Amino acid sequence: GAPKRRTMEILHDMEESVSRGPYSGCLGYIGLNGHMDMNIVIRSAVLTPSSSYNSAWDVRIGAGGAITALSESDDEYDEMLLKARAVKESVELWASRSNGKSAAAAAAQENQIPIEAQRRTPIDAR
Repeated sequence: GAPKRRTMEILHDMEESVSRGPYSGCLGYIGLNGHMDMNIVIRSAVLTPSSSYNSAWDVRIGAGGAITALSESDDEYDEMLLKARAVKESVELWASRSNGKSAAAAAAQENQIPIEAQRRTPIDAR
């Protein structure tokens, strides 16, 4: 379920007030016929038009996993990078097919699309 208020306050402090965006939220739809399709966003790319260039895109890639009391932080970090790699490669492929007109395409050619990764300290659940 959704994190409780105090959990969100702790995350806000630990993550230095950086917004998670849609990461870890629920994404889906409910149709008029009552059918529903939902998923949890654990691997994502958010592309927004750049304010710097007319045809450029800002790219933010998110990935993560389930951290438990027995998790090893280095292993979890490596797993997160592995999960983000497929999303990064997909964005690079998309950018390379945009005829080189955008900063995203130039960044993909130079392999510079960043994966936003920051080591997080596990929260003490006591």
